Amino acid sequence: MCGGTLKNGMHSYQGTQALDGRIRGCRTMPGAGIFQRNSLEVSCFRPGRTPTFIAPSLTHTIMATMENAMEAFAGESQANRKYAAFADQAESEGYKNIARLFRAASEAEAIHAKKLLKAMGKIHATKDNLAESVSGETHEFKEMYPAFLKEAEAEKKSDIGLVFTYAMKAEEVHATLYKEALNNLSHGQDMSNRTVYLCPVCGNVFLGTAPEKCPICMAVRKVFRTVD
Repeated sequence: MCGGTLKNGMHSYQGTQALDGRIRGCRTMPGAGIFQRNSLEVSCFRPGRTPTFIAPSLTHTIMATMENAMEAFAGESQANRKYAAFADQAESEGYKNIARLFRAASEAEAIHAKKLLKAMGKIHATKDNLAESVSGETHEFKEMYPAFLKEAEAEKKSDIGLVFTYAMKAEEVHATLYKEALNNLSHGQDMSNRTVYLCPVCGNVFLGTAPEKCPICMAVRKVFRTVD
């Protein structure tokens, strides 16, 4: 049996004693084995893979498929936005065809991300999706961004701090709108048909009538985008 214990996906070994080169089964990783070279080095491995060795005081991470999928989803999502930004930059420099390439790649990464999200079973009924969105946005504007902003201010990173401020205030608006949608849905109704405006400077969202200026970043109404 495996000489280590499994906690949060980590194998931990302390004071393992075994004969050199002996292979045994691993109870917490079906189909895998423990190759024990000596009393100081041990590793979980799957058949057909070359075992790696670690000191008993270290931990060995087992990346499950779901964890890999979540990591891939995060990477694809970030690449989607990064390539979109790269496309805008190429366009501003007059490289229209390179911009088109970046935009195509950006859309490709979005396809991958959406397929991964679906394959992981992370897309639920709209009511559940709204509840999850409220929770996520609330965490961001109440906890995450205030902490990030405090550190940015301490390090005098004003440019990044401004982005944190915009995002923090916009996320609060998003959470409020999600709550409105969730309340409507609890009565079996969609949201009312209103024009949806997006501020391209800070990410603020308005429904119905747009103000003369964005209350978060002071951008003027003429720069707002409508969302279909």
